[in-house]
Amino acid sequence: KRENLKNAQSARKLAILYLNKRNLLQETTANVIVQYEKVVNYDPDNHWDWVELSRLYVAAGNLPKAYYAAQHAAKTAQDERSKGVALGVLGNVAVDQGKLHEARSNYEQGLVIRKQLAMADPGNAGWQRDLALSYNSIGDVADKQGRLDEARSNYEQGLAIAKQLALADPGNVEWQRDLTVSYDRIGDVAVKQGNLDEARSNYKQALVIKKQLALSDPGNAGSQRDLAVSYIRFGELAVKQGNLDEARSNYEQDLVIVKQLVLSDPGNAEWQRNLAASYINIGSVALIQGDLDEARSNYEQGFVMIRQLVLSDPGN
Repeated sequence: KRENLKNAQSARKLAILYLNKRNLLQETTANVIVQYEKVVNYDPDNHWDWVELSRLYVAAGNLPKAYYAAQHAAKTAQDERSKGVALGVLGNVAVDQGKLHEARSNYEQGLVIRKQLAMADPGNAGWQRDLALSYNSIGDVADKQGRLDEARSNYEQGLAIAKQLALADPGNVEWQRDLTVSYDRIGDVAVKQGNLDEARSNYKQALVIKKQLALSDPGNAGSQRDLAVSYIRFGELAVKQGNLDEARSNYEQDLVIVKQLVLSDPGNAEWQRNLAASYINIGSVALIQGDLDEARSNYEQGFVMIRQLVLSDPGN
């Protein structure tokens, strides 16, 4: 037992190193998973190892293993905060599996815990952030279920907390990113409700922050991906407003970023799927513009990538 824990400690240090390198586009998801699997083999009782492993499995497109790891995260939770985190991870996997009622149940249980923690210690920024994440997650499920007013209400509660945290600590990158998530989500709901000007306003507020974050840390994969997602949103909005040249320009900016991400981590299924979507988006605009050869070329590239994903994980 003692020897295993010692080995786990060494393996964990290496796994964290690999994870940090992955975030800087210097290591692949597959290699990080191998390292974390070694850690949990040595020490299966560490909650945070299972949380990280579940997230990595999601990124790799392996949802059965992601669920398995999330269950272990729940079993090994030692306190109320870690229980809330585990419920969030279980909810995230359930969303990816299309099990929205199960996801909602997990998120709502997590919300109860996080409300209690935040009320008990209002000055704890970490617990306030956890509460904002719960509101956003419940909002995501409500959005997918077509409950747009409920989704907006939850997103706005998340935004209120994010604003307070960012105001208290403007240099905190995590708080700044949380602001962009809330602005984007509210913008998404506004689009579905037909309020395109409001959507554009929210998207712009998110984009300004994302550009700053990406410029300040060009090697950060998360910041680059966030920026790409903004270009997608502006592209979709431009299509709805009939501005096809603007739409194409935004989709092409997204494509440039996602290509770089995929080259840095070919085993990342999320980024492979994003790249396929980029080709399809450009193809769709080209089709509307009557550029059939361009549309076919992009659709075919997207189809090849989707077929590869399906072959690698037929049960997804």
